[in-house]
Amino acid sequence: MPELTAPAVQADRSDRTGARVVSVFALVGLLLAYNLGLNITPILNGLWTERLGLAPRQAGLVISAQFAMMAIATMITARLLQKLNVRRAAMVSAVGVGVAYVATGYAENPALLALCFGLAGIGIGVQMACVAALLSRHEKAERIYAIAVVLASFLIAGLTIAFASAAPDLSLHVLFVGLAIIPAAQFLLSFFIPRGCAPQAAVNAKRAGEGEGEGTRRFPLVILSMVFMQVGGMAVWAFTERVGHQLGIPTATIGNILAATAVSAIVGAACAAALSRFHMRRPMAIIGLLVFGLSNLSIVGAPDMPIFTIALLGQAFALTFTLPFLTAIALEENDGGRTAANGIGLAMLLGAISPYVAGWIAENHGLQAIVVFSGVALAASVVPLLLRQMPKAAHASPVLDAASKQQL
Repeated sequence: MPELTAPAVQADRSDRTGARVVSVFALVGLLLAYNLGLNITPILNGLWTERLGLAPRQAGLVISAQFAMMAIATMITARLLQKLNVRRAAMVSAVGVGVAYVATGYAENPALLALCFGLAGIGIGVQMACVAALLSRHEKAERIYAIAVVLASFLIAGLTIAFASAAPDLSLHVLFVGLAIIPAAQFLLSFFIPRGCAPQAAVNAKRAGEGEGEGTRRFPLVILSMVFMQVGGMAVWAFTERVGHQLGIPTATIGNILAATAVSAIVGAACAAALSRFHMRRPMAIIGLLVFGLSNLSIVGAPDMPIFTIALLGQAFALTFTLPFLTAIALEENDGGRTAANGIGLAMLLGAISPYVAGWIAENHGLQAIVVFSGVALAASVVPLLLRQMPKAAHASPVLDAASKQQL
């Protein structure tokens, strides 16, 4: 390998910095539809219940349908990452989400709502797999992910305020047509995604074919943490507005609280970015899971509006703080993002059951009974990270090292 001069090293670092900046903008685009959905779906749940007369289980089923399709699409896309043109996939998925949003606005019964919302989920699922593929290009994945979340959260805060303010006065048709601006923005930001599949995926596929990388068949325990975090969170998240109404909080106020959580999410992601330099992924992930789980329990059991608000802020903080570390742990598998994408997909698939189960629990035992369900999920999310697995390789990222050697 030729020795690099000082100017060459400086240029190489500049190229890497530029690649990181471009990746951040691409990630912002890929995350928009999913993260905004987390904020506004509780509001949609209430709108469907009030205007279309859906029962809690029916509204929960519509939400579950979207996340189930999202999960399946993520896992199928994860299997294709080695051959997939990531930029093209992101663009096609953005168009699909836009069309599905418009169609959802004209659906007026549970079956059509589940179908249209589910189709939007397919597009978002492809985008989430693209997130994992893009992050696999970078050694400091948690830092890049966290910075992207900070930027996306600023946009989502404004969009959530606008949506919550407009929701009481606009028809469902108009609201969903307005939502189509999100996939339109995603389409434009897709141009920041590098062409072709992730080179790390191709390199790692070759290594796997040569029989290298002992222990490739073991099940990464971090996937269990990702799954149970999603299961516990969605059980509470889908009925956030219902809990608020039970406390006497109007829909517009709940929307403003949810918008305020975007600020908390920004702080959480910023803290993750700052702490990523200390190389303490597992301890940070465990702390984040504990805060997230306890916040979920506090939302459901809140006796008044201040506790309800603080719990929602804590939930948003912990979500954006924890996910970058969990994703980075999954990317340690060095498979071009496949494990991370599978973890995201499986978490969505099993988490998709939660709104329906939570609706059943609420109807039969009251909203506070969801505490037991979310409490079990909290414990199940933390335990896997406390268990130790044999590392797959002697150093953190052999694929990145190989790619770096090729560049040099």
